[in-house]
Amino acid sequence: MATTKPQPKAQTTERPEPKTRSGHITHVTVANGSRNLDGPMPGRGERVTLHSLPPRGVPSGAYRLDTASPAVIKGGESYVGAVVHKDDRHVFQSVGTKVVRHDLDRFDFNKVPALGETKRIDYLLGRARAHSLTRENEAER
Repeated sequence: MATTKPQPKAQTTERPEPKTRSGHITHVTVANGSRNLDGPMPGRGERVTLHSLPPRGVPSGAYRLDTASPAVIKGGESYVGAVVHKDDRHVFQSVGTKVVRHDLDRFDFNKVPALGETKRIDYLLGRARAHSLTRENEAER
């Protein structure tokens, strides 16, 4: 008499975000329900898709990380937009038609904005602070 083993349940958890090195990903493209992380092919320099992932809230568009402007720490600059990519050293934020690069070590460890979140990021005494836009809108009412 043959016994059948119960089949394991299919896991429905999302694939974890890949750890990417600074400068490894040069372009992020979000379209058709996927977010492609592109970079140069080793040894050839051609741009290829290195990872294809769910959008995770990142708005549709093409974002050039290799030409991102560094955030101005002094002078009271404030940046409003969606976080489009994070790597081991930076947070990249879409601000209008540009991409701004924030140094990850300027954020408090537990205050780094999540991928896809639209935040206002400003600097005080060299430290980056991310603010929720919904909370500000409610305070203005």
